[in-house]
Formats: sequence, structure tokens, C-alpha cells
Amino acid sequence: QNPFCSRTLFRETEIGVVYHIFAAVFVLFFLRALVDDIFSHGMPFHHFWLIGWNFQYLPATLFVWSLMFLSTFIPYAGLKIWAHVPAKSVSLRSELPVLGLYLLYLSAFFYFPLKFLFSWQLNCACSFIITCETTRIAMKLHSFIRENVPKGIVKKTSGETVQPGTTSQWPTVEQYVYFMFCPTFIYRDEYPRTETRCVKKAAIHFLHCFLLIEFVNLTFTQYVFPWMNALDYPNQSTASIVMSLFAGIVPGMICLICLFYGLLHSWLNGFAEMMRFGDRQFYL
Repeated sequence: QNPFCSRTLFRETEIGVVYHIFAAVFVLFFLRALVDDIFSHGMPFHHFWLIGWNFQYLPATLFVWSLMFLSTFIPYAGLKIWAHVPAKSVSLRSELPVLGLYLLYLSAFFYFPLKFLFSWQLNCACSFIITCETTRIAMKLHSFIRENVPKGIVKKTSGETVQPGTTSQWPTVEQYVYFMFCPTFIYRDEYPRTETRCVKKAAIHFLHCFLLIEFVNLTFTQYVFPWMNALDYPNQSTASIVMSLFAGIVPGMICLICLFYGLLHSWLNGFAEMMRFGDRQFYL
């Protein structure tokens, strides 16, 4: 089992100080937002409007994501059927129709989610979910096919048949689903697994994700939005607009660090802990 890198850094270096600095900044941002919302709007959580705006179409987005994931069982089943149909030889020319169907599926897989994105005019967070998950699932699927096509060629040309009551040496649905959710892009039939899972650790990782969403929300509602909303763009000179952009460098840096820590550390480690995935060095 390889421990995840950030935890090792927190224990063996002074980077833990940076973590606590960001925690303190988050508390200050949150208190400022509470006070401002109470005095300006009469309610303490008015600044959550930006989160509501971003996740306005979350149910529809999750429904489309479910269709995207379920559709990957089409090439999974197709590859299994192709591998179990005997053939004397396998060549690129003979398999062009199969390759064409695979490319057609990938084209549809990218086209329809993006069509949904533009048709519904999804806001930033839901657009991020659709685009990132489309890319992630497509990369996962291609890795699965790439790693199993050589096995399929051997099985296809060996003349092996599956007898009733026996099992085929082919990735099971459980192995496929595990791969689709574990934090790796390289398919293997088996992965290093931890002996136990700690639900508390996983819950803390997912809690960090939600807190970082709030951190980004505070950064935008308290600093970025008031600054950009006050700019009179038609009457601003190019020089003043360019100079005013420098005010967004620090909030942008905060958002970038939150994205790295929230997605590549907290989110992936939460799934790794729940799935007992042993190798935590997945963002090297």
C-alpha cells in the first residue's frame, strides 16, 4: 500500500502550516460573509446564492451522467461478444467495421452530453461535471478496451469455447465497475487493496470537498463578484481593465489550489478509501 503524497508531506514537511493558514483564511472569509449577509440582507447565508446558481440543473446533470455511465456497458458487452466469436485470424482490415462502431460510439458519447450542456445552458459547476466526466469516462473506457483487446485476440484466434457450467477468463462486470470508479486510468484485473476501509476518513475527505466548494463560493461572492460587477466596461480604457485584472490574481490562485486539493486529493482519496484502493500516489 502506497500512502497518498499529501498526507506524507503534511507529516514530514512544513506544508501542514500552509493547510492551517488556508483553514484560518476560510474561517475569516466565512465570518466576513456572515456579518455582511446579516447587515446587508438580513439573513446569514445569502451568499449561498452562487452555489444555488451553479448547481441549478444538478438533478438533470446527474441523470445525464447516469445515462453516460450506463452507455459504457454497450462497448463492454460488444467487446466481450467480439472476443468470444472464433476467427482464424485478426487484422486491422478485417476488424474495420468493429473499429468504426467503436469510433461512432465515442463520437456519440461526446456529442450528446455537449448538446445537453449547450441546450440547457448549464452554469459553471454543472458544465464542469459534464465535460470532466465525459473525458474521464471516455479515457477509462478506452483504457479498458486497450488492455483487453490483446486478450480478446488470443481468445478469438485460439478457438476456445466456453462450456456450460464453466466461466470465461474475461473481466467481470464487478471488475469493470470497480475500475470505472477507482482513481486510476490504467485497467488491471486486480489492484492492490487495503485490508480495511475507514468510513470516517472517507467522510472527512468528502467533507473537505464541500468545504472547498464553499471556500471558492466565498472567494467569488466576497471579492471577485463585487469587483467585476462594479467595473463600467463600456467606459473603461483597455489599460484600466488590464490593470484591474491583477486584482483577481490572488482569488484565482486560491481557487486553483482549492481545485487541486479538492479534486486530486480529497475527492479521489475519498473514493480510494471507500473502495479500499491501495495505491494513493495517483496524482504523481
